[in-house]
Amino acid sequence: MSFLSSVKKHLTSKKTKIAGASLLFLATALIGTLFIVRASAAPVSTPDCDANSVLWCGAANPAALSDKYDHGDGHNSEASIHNIYNCVGISDTDIWDMGTTSVSGYVTSSGDVYANGMLVATNAITGGRENSSGGGSTAHNCNGTTFWERKPAVTFLNPELSAMVVMKNGVFQFAILNSCGNPVIATPQKPNYSILKQVRAAGTSTYGSNVTVMAGTTVQYQITVSSTGQVPVDDVTARDALPSGIVYTAGTLEENGAALSSSQASAFFGSGITLASIKNGSKVVFTFNAVAGPNETYANCTPGTLNNEGYITSPVLPGGSSGATVNKQCQSPPKVTLTCNQLTLTPGTIDDQGNQTYTLVATASAQNATITGYDFNFGNGQSKTVATGATTASTTNVYAPGTYAPSVTVTATANGQTYKESSTNCTGSLTVKPLPQPVIACDELTLTAGTADVDTGDTPYTLVATGSATNATITGYVFNFGDNSQNQTITTGDTTATTTHTYAPGTYTPSVSVVATANGKTYTVSGAKCTGSITVGAPTPSTYACDDLTATATDSADASGNVTYALAAAAEATNATITGYTFTFGDSSQAQSVTTGDTTANVTHTYAPGSYTAQVTVTVKLPDGTTKQVTSAKCSTPITVATPTPTCTSPTNGQTYPVGSTECNAAPTCTSPTTGQTYPAGSSECNQPPASTTATVLVNTGPGQTIALFFGTVVVGFFGHKIILSRRNRRARAESK
Repeated sequence: MSFLSSVKKHLTSKKTKIAGASLLFLATALIGTLFIVRASAAPVSTPDCDANSVLWCGAANPAALSDKYDHGDGHNSEASIHNIYNCVGISDTDIWDMGTTSVSGYVTSSGDVYANGMLVATNAITGGRENSSGGGSTAHNCNGTTFWERKPAVTFLNPELSAMVVMKNGVFQFAILNSCGNPVIATPQKPNYSILKQVRAAGTSTYGSNVTVMAGTTVQYQITVSSTGQVPVDDVTARDALPSGIVYTAGTLEENGAALSSSQASAFFGSGITLASIKNGSKVVFTFNAVAGPNETYANCTPGTLNNEGYITSPVLPGGSSGATVNKQCQSPPKVTLTCNQLTLTPGTIDDQGNQTYTLVATASAQNATITGYDFNFGNGQSKTVATGATTASTTNVYAPGTYAPSVTVTATANGQTYKESSTNCTGSLTVKPLPQPVIACDELTLTAGTADVDTGDTPYTLVATGSATNATITGYVFNFGDNSQNQTITTGDTTATTTHTYAPGTYTPSVSVVATANGKTYTVSGAKCTGSITVGAPTPSTYACDDLTATATDSADASGNVTYALAAAAEATNATITGYTFTFGDSSQAQSVTTGDTTANVTHTYAPGSYTAQVTVTVKLPDGTTKQVTSAKCSTPITVATPTPTCTSPTNGQTYPVGSTECNAAPTCTSPTTGQTYPAGSSECNQPPASTTATVLVNTGPGQTIALFFGTVVVGFFGHKIILSRRNRRARAESK
């Protein structure tokens, strides 16, 4: 059984409680004298350098504790220290964080634990490395290290021992005794809270769960947030949700009687106002004014029930709510009614002499009449008239310290008559006190990391500081980023301030101080709550590559020689996201993009005959939102489409052959009618008439006939020869054409 389990059993066992009580009584009787001798006005923190100490000579502060925890204390090993703390549920992180999580406190011999002077836990159990001679100790083996647990009354020689007390959201977690480093666990005192919302008509004195008023009447709401637990309740968020028909009167929101700013009012009626801490048994009271059915007359008024809810939330407690109801009624015409409903007195700034500015807001309603103005009597011998037809009028006046009874009279006209109305609702009382002491606090510093730069690891952080001031005015915040950069001052009167800063890899301790003014003086306040820790790790590199591009013909060439190719791309990415591929085909066509997060992408493209180089570029998105384009030699591929061979028809045999072949270039031929042989087409041999097959027999004549025949033959031969030459010339001219 672990030490933590045995302690829980010890605290819940009736027999153990009885035996413990008896033992405590005997131990108290035996060492009473020692208590008298050694008791002191303050908790004891003198180092115990003995064998019972978990840490030899203890630890004066969290830094010393962490050092001994990490390296041993010179007498006890680091492992044994770890074993004992871990055995009672205290982790490494718990120890290392104590610089920011622990506060000063002490543990009493009766078993009570105090932090910052407040009781935060009871029934304490502590222990050490040795068994107590007084008895009442229980041994535990913590991973080979022996450890004894017991009540403080068994071994405490002083009424109170100082301790480093760790709290979380106002609840006790554990404590470490300064003198010896011995751990302490106990039963935490629990926080609790409640909310009560009430309402009353302006000018009345009693709040209740509901109120009935006429439309246009100012009502006053009161929200009481009470701390009902054993310890203060921290980080309580209070807010209000106004229903339709109820309109907040600007400038009237107060917290415990102190006016809140317009930005605080916006938060209160929105996400809420956070109260850093409410002491147990204490309460915070919010009050504000609102108008039920503003600007409604008897002609357009609708009676109804308007419920207004207030809410509280806390990181460690369930939320709560409370409502108050306004029953809105309507005036009946035609009676003229003029009412001075309310005079609110809102305190403002105080100068360094203690003079305070007050805002006086008068609210009036009129039925069947027109409001024309308000006569303010400031109660200090001064007055002012505000001419307005509105249902509200405001003015300011500066009051010296003292008590005053300001009042207002409202004026209206109806049917040519003037009406004046004043009432106890429009008579107030205010007291300007001497200058109060300011209370200024730096309540919180939150650190929110942004997106780290993927290459350098540089990380932007949002730093939000929260401050509070009572009887003082916040004027700004000074941020120390914890690195070598210059401090940043933000001038603002808000309860929060926000800035950003980029950190390189490393560990930093940023802090912030609140600057406020009061009574003519400037104050600068910081604290543990406004000091944080940031660790920026080294960047995780992003890798990405274009791995491959293949081109595959999907069919044979068409009549024009065009071929369609399928292009397939492959890529990879680590710590990055593939978003698409862009294919360029290497011809005159436009590039084609494929939007996909896959590691592959495919497209088709038809190429005309020729040589090309196709390429693909991969687009990736890095963690910081930037994009990169990447390609490689692997993602480029050549493509060649062959040019088709032209053909021709042979003039000799009518068959098809490649252009330029001898078959297509042979000259046409013809056959000679005289010889029967083949000659080129158009030659004279092909154009001669066929030879005669019958021999000519000459007539046997005498000498005279022979001479006559000779001359006749010569004449015929001459003219025949002329005819042949004439035909040859015509043929030659025809061939030349």
